[in-house]
Amino acid sequence: MLKFKMYLLSLLSLLVLVSCSSCSHIPINSQYKLGEIINIDSMVKVESLYVIEHCTGDICNTFKMSSSSSGSAIADSVGGKYVLTTGHTCNPAMGVPFGLKNVKVTQHTFLVDSEGNRHATVTVDFNEVQDVCILHSKSLRIPNLPINWDDAPDVGDKVYNFAASLGVFGEKTIPVLEGRYSGKYWGMALYTIPTIGGSSGSPIFNVQGELIGMIHSVHSRYHHLSFGPHHKDLMAYIKEYTPHNVPRGIRTEWTDIPEKRSKKIYLDDVSLKKYLDTIDGNNCDCVGRECLTKCIN
Repeated sequence: MLKFKMYLLSLLSLLVLVSCSSCSHIPINSQYKLGEIINIDSMVKVESLYVIEHCTGDICNTFKMSSSSSGSAIADSVGGKYVLTTGHTCNPAMGVPFGLKNVKVTQHTFLVDSEGNRHATVTVDFNEVQDVCILHSKSLRIPNLPINWDDAPDVGDKVYNFAASLGVFGEKTIPVLEGRYSGKYWGMALYTIPTIGGSSGSPIFNVQGELIGMIHSVHSRYHHLSFGPHHKDLMAYIKEYTPHNVPRGIRTEWTDIPEKRSKKIYLDDVSLKKYLDTIDGNNCDCVGRECLTKCIN
Protein backbone atom coordinates (compact mmCIF):
# COMPACT_ATOMS: atom_id res chain seq x y z
CA MET A 1 0.00 0.00 0.00
CA LEU A 2 2.84 2.37 0.84
CA LYS A 3 4.48 1.73 -2.51
CA PHE A 4 1.17 2.41 -4.27
CA LYS A 5 0.76 5.74 -2.47
CA MET A 6 4.29 6.78 -3.40
CA TYR A 7 3.57 5.81 -7.01
CA LEU A 8 0.44 8.00 -7.07
CA LEU A 9 2.35 10.91 -5.52
CA SER A 10 5.12 10.62 -8.11
CA LEU A 11 2.55 10.45 -10.94
CA LEU A 12 0.77 13.52 -9.62
CA SER A 13 4.06 15.44 -9.39
CA LEU A 14 4.89 14.45 -12.97
CA LEU A 15 1.50 15.68 -14.18
CA VAL A 16 2.05 19.03 -12.44
CA LEU A 17 5.48 19.42 -14.03
CA VAL A 18 4.11 18.52 -17.47
CA SER A 19 1.26 21.01 -17.16
CA CYS A 20 3.62 23.77 -16.02
CA SER A 21 6.11 23.09 -18.77
CA SER A 22 3.76 24.91 -21.11
CA CYS A 23 4.40 28.05 -19.06
CA SER A 24 7.81 28.35 -20.70
CA HIS A 25 6.09 28.90 -24.04
CA ILE A 26 4.07 31.89 -22.85
CA PRO A 27 5.51 34.92 -24.71
CA ILE A 28 6.65 37.92 -22.66
CA ASN A 29 4.98 40.86 -24.37
CA SER A 30 6.29 43.58 -22.12
CA GLN A 31 9.51 44.40 -20.30
CA TYR A 32 9.90 46.31 -17.06
CA LYS A 33 10.94 49.78 -18.17
CA LEU A 34 12.42 52.02 -15.51
CA GLY A 35 12.25 55.00 -17.85
CA GLU A 36 8.45 54.81 -17.78
CA ILE A 37 8.29 55.54 -14.05
CA ILE A 38 11.32 57.85 -13.69
CA ASN A 39 11.44 60.80 -16.08
CA ILE A 40 14.98 61.38 -17.35
CA ASP A 41 13.99 64.94 -18.25
CA SER A 42 13.86 65.74 -14.52
CA MET A 43 17.63 65.21 -14.23
CA VAL A 44 20.29 67.86 -14.79
CA LYS A 45 24.04 68.06 -14.81
CA VAL A 46 25.34 70.76 -12.49
CA GLU A 47 28.39 72.72 -13.67
CA SER A 48 30.29 74.89 -11.20
CA LEU A 49 32.71 77.57 -12.38
CA TYR A 50 35.19 78.94 -9.85
CA VAL A 51 36.86 82.29 -10.46
CA ILE A 52 39.93 82.16 -8.20
CA GLU A 53 41.97 85.21 -7.20
CA HIS A 54 45.33 84.28 -5.70
CA CYS A 55 47.41 86.96 -4.04
CA THR A 56 51.08 86.92 -3.12
CA GLY A 57 51.94 90.18 -1.43
CA ASP A 58 50.53 92.98 -3.60
CA ILE A 59 50.42 90.82 -6.73
CA CYS A 60 47.19 88.98 -7.52
CA ASN A 61 46.48 86.56 -10.35
CA THR A 62 43.07 85.31 -11.46
CA PHE A 63 42.32 81.92 -13.01
CA LYS A 64 39.29 79.66 -13.45
CA MET A 65 38.46 76.06 -12.61
CA SER A 66 35.32 73.99 -13.09
CA SER A 67 33.64 70.82 -11.83
CA SER A 68 30.47 68.87 -12.53
CA SER A 69 27.93 67.01 -10.42
CA SER A 70 24.31 65.85 -10.61
CA GLY A 71 20.95 67.34 -9.71
CA SER A 72 17.19 66.89 -10.07
CA ALA A 73 14.10 69.10 -10.27
CA ILE A 74 12.02 68.90 -7.12
CA ALA A 75 9.64 71.89 -6.95
CA ASP A 76 8.33 75.02 -8.67
CA SER A 77 8.50 78.60 -7.43
CA VAL A 78 6.39 81.49 -8.57
CA GLY A 79 9.04 82.27 -11.17
CA GLY A 80 11.19 79.24 -11.77
CA LYS A 81 12.41 75.82 -10.71
CA TYR A 82 14.15 74.39 -7.63
CA VAL A 83 16.89 71.80 -8.08
CA LEU A 84 18.32 69.48 -5.45
CA THR A 85 22.04 68.78 -5.42
CA THR A 86 24.82 68.22 -2.93
CA GLY A 87 26.10 70.84 -0.51
CA HIS A 88 29.72 70.78 -1.60
CA THR A 89 28.57 71.51 -5.15
CA CYS A 90 27.33 74.91 -3.93
CA ASN A 91 30.19 75.67 -1.54
CA PRO A 92 32.78 77.99 -3.14
CA ALA A 93 35.40 76.79 -0.66
CA MET A 94 35.46 73.52 -2.63
CA GLY A 95 36.93 75.44 -5.57
CA VAL A 96 40.17 76.20 -3.72
CA PRO A 97 43.07 74.11 -5.07
CA PHE A 98 44.52 71.94 -2.31
CA GLY A 99 47.01 73.80 -0.14
CA LEU A 100 46.57 77.18 -1.86
CA LYS A 101 46.48 80.14 0.55
CA ASN A 102 45.54 83.81 0.24
CA VAL A 103 42.72 83.21 -2.22
CA LYS A 104 39.27 84.54 -2.93
CA VAL A 105 36.84 82.26 -4.79
CA THR A 106 33.68 83.39 -6.57
CA GLN A 107 31.44 80.56 -7.76
CA HIS A 108 28.87 80.54 -10.57
CA THR A 109 26.66 77.49 -10.97
CA PHE A 110 24.82 76.37 -14.12
CA LEU A 111 22.40 73.58 -14.96
CA VAL A 112 22.45 71.54 -18.16
CA ASP A 113 19.14 69.87 -19.02
CA SER A 114 18.66 66.65 -20.98
CA GLU A 115 18.43 68.58 -24.25
CA GLY A 116 21.79 70.26 -23.68
CA ASN A 117 20.46 73.71 -22.74
CA ARG A 118 22.40 75.60 -20.07
CA HIS A 119 20.65 77.60 -17.33
CA ALA A 120 21.99 80.11 -14.82
CA THR A 121 21.13 79.60 -11.14
CA VAL A 122 21.07 81.31 -7.78
CA THR A 123 22.08 79.29 -4.72
CA VAL A 124 19.12 79.33 -2.32
CA ASP A 125 21.08 77.73 0.51
CA PHE A 126 23.44 74.88 1.33
CA ASN A 127 23.99 72.83 4.47
CA GLU A 128 27.54 71.64 5.07
CA VAL A 129 26.56 69.13 7.78
CA GLN A 130 23.95 67.29 5.69
CA ASP A 131 25.84 68.13 2.47
CA VAL A 132 22.66 69.28 0.73
CA CYS A 133 21.95 72.29 -1.48
CA ILE A 134 18.97 73.86 -3.23
CA LEU A 135 19.50 75.84 -6.45
CA HIS A 136 16.96 78.00 -8.26
CA SER A 137 16.74 78.72 -11.97
CA LYS A 138 14.34 81.09 -13.69
CA SER A 139 14.77 79.57 -17.15
CA LEU A 140 14.70 75.82 -16.40
CA ARG A 141 11.46 74.18 -17.59
CA ILE A 142 11.50 70.48 -16.76
CA PRO A 143 9.12 68.20 -14.83
CA ASN A 144 9.54 67.70 -11.10
CA LEU A 145 10.32 64.32 -9.62
CA PRO A 146 7.66 62.64 -7.47
CA ILE A 147 8.76 62.63 -3.84
CA ASN A 148 7.90 60.13 -1.12
CA TRP A 149 7.74 62.44 1.88
CA ASP A 150 6.72 59.88 4.51
CA ASP A 151 8.19 56.43 3.84
CA ALA A 152 11.87 56.01 4.53
CA PRO A 153 13.54 52.96 2.94
CA ASP A 154 14.06 49.78 4.95
CA VAL A 155 17.29 47.80 4.99
CA GLY A 156 17.43 45.62 1.90
CA ASP A 157 15.06 47.74 -0.19
CA LYS A 158 16.06 47.99 -3.83
CA VAL A 159 16.85 51.52 -5.00
CA TYR A 160 17.74 53.21 -8.28
CA ASN A 161 20.06 56.08 -9.06
CA PHE A 162 20.32 58.41 -12.08
CA ALA A 163 23.73 60.11 -11.99
CA ALA A 164 25.93 62.14 -14.33
CA SER A 165 28.92 60.02 -13.30
CA LEU A 166 32.24 61.47 -14.48
CA GLY A 167 30.18 64.16 -16.24
CA VAL A 168 28.56 61.61 -18.57
CA PHE A 169 25.26 63.24 -19.49
CA GLY A 170 23.71 63.88 -22.88
CA GLU A 171 20.48 64.15 -24.81
CA LYS A 172 18.13 61.61 -23.19
CA THR A 173 21.26 59.93 -21.78
CA ILE A 174 22.38 59.43 -18.18
CA PRO A 175 24.01 56.50 -16.34
CA VAL A 176 21.32 54.42 -14.60
CA LEU A 177 22.47 52.49 -11.54
CA GLU A 178 20.91 50.41 -8.80
CA GLY A 179 21.67 49.00 -5.37
CA ARG A 180 20.18 48.44 -1.95
CA TYR A 181 19.50 50.64 1.03
CA SER A 182 21.78 49.23 3.71
CA GLY A 183 20.98 51.18 6.87
CA LYS A 184 22.77 53.97 8.72
CA TYR A 185 26.52 54.30 9.04
CA TRP A 186 28.79 57.11 10.23
CA GLY A 187 25.65 59.19 10.83
CA MET A 188 24.55 58.89 7.18
CA ALA A 189 22.28 56.76 5.04
CA LEU A 190 24.22 53.90 3.41
CA TYR A 191 23.56 52.51 -0.07
CA THR A 192 25.30 49.92 -2.25
CA ILE A 193 25.18 52.08 -5.39
CA PRO A 194 28.33 52.40 -7.55
CA THR A 195 29.50 56.00 -7.17
CA ILE A 196 32.30 58.17 -8.54
CA GLY A 197 33.05 61.84 -9.21
CA GLY A 198 30.07 63.53 -10.85
CA SER A 199 27.56 61.38 -8.94
CA SER A 200 27.35 63.90 -6.10
CA GLY A 201 23.83 65.27 -5.83
CA SER A 202 22.24 62.47 -7.84
CA PRO A 203 18.76 61.36 -6.76
CA ILE A 204 17.89 57.95 -5.29
CA PHE A 205 14.50 56.37 -6.05
CA ASN A 206 12.40 53.57 -4.63
CA VAL A 207 10.87 50.93 -6.91
CA GLN A 208 7.85 53.21 -7.43
CA GLY A 209 10.10 55.84 -8.96
CA GLU A 210 9.76 58.25 -6.02
CA LEU A 211 12.63 60.34 -4.66
CA ILE A 212 13.74 58.99 -1.28
CA GLY A 213 17.39 60.03 -1.06
CA MET A 214 20.46 61.59 -2.63
CA ILE A 215 24.11 60.61 -2.95
CA HIS A 216 26.67 63.04 -1.55
CA SER A 217 29.77 60.91 -0.99
CA VAL A 218 31.42 57.53 -1.49
CA HIS A 219 33.79 55.29 0.44
CA SER A 220 37.33 56.10 -0.67
CA ARG A 221 38.39 52.45 -0.92
CA TYR A 222 35.18 50.79 -2.12
CA HIS A 223 33.06 52.73 -4.60
CA HIS A 224 30.00 50.52 -4.13
CA LEU A 225 29.43 52.03 -0.68
CA SER A 226 27.74 55.39 -1.13
CA PHE A 227 26.31 57.78 1.41
CA GLY A 228 23.61 60.42 1.66
CA PRO A 229 21.45 62.33 4.13
CA HIS A 230 18.81 60.49 6.12
CA HIS A 231 15.37 60.45 4.51
CA LYS A 232 13.75 62.47 7.30
CA ASP A 233 16.44 65.17 7.24
CA LEU A 234 16.39 65.44 3.44
CA MET A 235 12.60 65.82 3.30
CA ALA A 236 12.67 68.52 6.00
CA TYR A 237 15.41 70.42 4.14
CA ILE A 238 13.52 70.33 0.84
CA LYS A 239 10.34 71.62 2.47
CA GLU A 240 12.18 74.45 4.20
CA TYR A 241 14.09 75.77 1.19
CA THR A 242 11.55 75.50 -1.64
CA PRO A 243 9.05 78.27 -0.82
CA HIS A 244 6.50 79.48 -3.37
CA ASN A 245 8.14 82.92 -3.44
CA VAL A 246 11.78 82.30 -4.25
CA PRO A 247 14.27 83.81 -1.76
CA ARG A 248 17.14 86.01 -2.94
CA GLY A 249 19.75 83.36 -2.23
CA ILE A 250 23.31 83.62 -0.96
CA ARG A 251 26.50 85.15 -2.25
CA THR A 252 28.70 82.29 -3.38
CA GLU A 253 32.09 83.63 -2.37
CA TRP A 254 34.79 82.34 -0.06
CA THR A 255 38.16 83.69 1.07
CA ASP A 256 40.84 83.06 3.64
CA ILE A 257 42.10 86.65 3.34
CA PRO A 258 41.36 88.24 6.75
CA GLU A 259 40.19 91.62 5.49
CA LYS A 260 37.63 90.08 3.15
CA ARG A 261 34.40 88.44 4.23
CA SER A 262 34.22 84.66 4.04
CA LYS A 263 31.02 83.72 5.88
CA LYS A 264 27.72 82.84 4.24
CA ILE A 265 26.10 86.13 3.19
CA TYR A 266 22.54 86.42 1.94
CA LEU A 267 22.00 88.61 -1.11
CA ASP A 268 20.07 91.85 -0.93
CA ASP A 269 18.21 93.31 -3.92
CA VAL A 270 21.24 95.27 -5.17
CA SER A 271 23.63 92.34 -4.79
CA LEU A 272 21.19 89.97 -6.50
CA LYS A 273 20.86 92.25 -9.52
CA LYS A 274 24.63 92.67 -9.70
CA TYR A 275 25.11 88.91 -9.62
CA LEU A 276 22.53 88.24 -12.31
CA ASP A 277 24.04 90.96 -14.49
CA THR A 278 27.38 89.12 -14.47
CA ILE A 279 25.78 86.14 -16.20
CA ASP A 280 25.54 86.56 -19.96
CA GLY A 281 22.88 84.05 -21.02
CA ASN A 282 23.42 84.74 -24.71
CA ASN A 283 26.85 83.14 -24.59
CA CYS A 284 25.71 79.96 -22.86
CA ASP A 285 24.34 78.23 -25.97
CA CYS A 286 27.23 75.87 -26.54
CA VAL A 287 28.15 72.30 -25.74
CA GLY A 288 31.07 71.07 -23.64
CA ARG A 289 32.79 72.32 -20.53
CA GLU A 290 35.27 74.37 -22.56
CA CYS A 291 32.51 76.88 -23.33
CA LEU A 292 31.39 77.24 -19.71
CA THR A 293 33.63 80.25 -19.10
CA LYS A 294 31.81 82.14 -21.87
CA CYS A 295 28.80 82.42 -19.57
CA ILE A 296 30.64 84.85 -17.30
CA ASN A 297 31.49 88.39 -18.39
